[in-house]
Amino acid sequence: MSEEQPIKSSEIILRKLDGSIDVSSFDCGIAELNGFLQENALNDLEKRMNVTFVLLHKNRILAYYCVLADRIDTKVDPIRRSVRNRLKKKSDYRYTSFPSIKIGRLAVDKDFQSANHCEVHLGKLIINGLKYQYATMGQFGCRYLTVDAMNNERTIHFYQDNGFVPMIATPSDNPEDTIPMLFDLASVSM
Repeated sequence: MSEEQPIKSSEIILRKLDGSIDVSSFDCGIAELNGFLQENALNDLEKRMNVTFVLLHKNRILAYYCVLADRIDTKVDPIRRSVRNRLKKKSDYRYTSFPSIKIGRLAVDKDFQSANHCEVHLGKLIINGLKYQYATMGQFGCRYLTVDAMNNERTIHFYQDNGFVPMIATPSDNPEDTIPMLFDLASVSM
């Protein structure tokens, strides 16, 4: 990266992904996340499976995330007992599922993952923006943010630092390479 001064948050533009945005140079260091943005994001948008947003600086993608509708089914989903009890205590027992928004993907370009190039942590900026947006929007019911976090220490730590809790007791409870996690939007003060 050639710029000497860190990018200011006021210089970052949030845009919904469209065909005019060049995604070819984005590289977060994880082939699966790069491939989603470069090969699947626009197709998924067209099919209404999810919506991808990009954070841009001078037409370069710094980070991206996609969101989609989700729900937590307390009878079917592999939710650990402590989370299930917390869900039931905070909510009316008549609910067997809870509305949520899922973070389908979230990635930051390798060049912007350190604090040297941006005055803000881009991942935190995205998470805090989503928390605020869905907690205060009021256009539809949405109690939780969910994510299937990649099952590695760095990713799990990132989401836990941002208030997400695992929905399963141990990684062995989940046969996948991801850990389902949630954040209670009711904890965001409006």
